[in-house]
Amino acid sequence: MIDAVDLLWATALENANAADLDNLANSAALAARMAVDDPKPTWLDEVIDDNEGQDVRIFSLAPLPTHSLERLSDALSRYQTPVHPVWVPLWQFPTAEEKSTLDRLTDQILDGSGPPELAIATPDLMGEIVAAKAITTEDLAGVADWFSFLGIVRKVPAPPPRRASR
Repeated sequence: MIDAVDLLWATALENANAADLDNLANSAALAARMAVDDPKPTWLDEVIDDNEGQDVRIFSLAPLPTHSLERLSDALSRYQTPVHPVWVPLWQFPTAEEKSTLDRLTDQILDGSGPPELAIATPDLMGEIVAAKAITTEDLAGVADWFSFLGIVRKVPAPPPRRASR
C-alpha cells in the first residue's frame, strides 16, 4: 500500500504547479502515514475489479443517508482543520477512546448506506471517470468481469472468476 501511495503522490507532484507543491507534499506525507497505519483500509473493499494493478480500478458506489458526510466532517473537524477542495484527514486522535468513537461513527454512517447503485471505472477518483453504469445487487453477485460489463478493454487478460468464500 505504501508503494502505491508513493507512486500516486509522485505523479501528482510531477503535474503540480509551484504554488501547490507545499500543500501536495504535506498531503502526501499524511497519506503515507495513513497507509502505514492502515495498509488495508475499508474503502479498498469497494474496489470490485482492477486491471491487475494497471491504471484503472472499478469501484461500486452506494448512496449514503442525507447529511452523512457533514456528520463525519463535523466530528473530524474537532481534531483537524478541513482543507479544501480535497481533505484527507489523518486518522490519528489524542486518545484511543476518541479514535474508537470516530471509528464507530464512521461504521454507523457506512452501515446506513444503501446497496451499491453505480459502478465507475477510473484511474483517479479525483480525475476522469472512464466508464460508469447503474448496477443492481444481482450484478454485484453475478458479474465476473467488470471491465467487460462496463465495455472497457483490459490491458491484461481477465483473471479467473473469484469463488465465493464459504
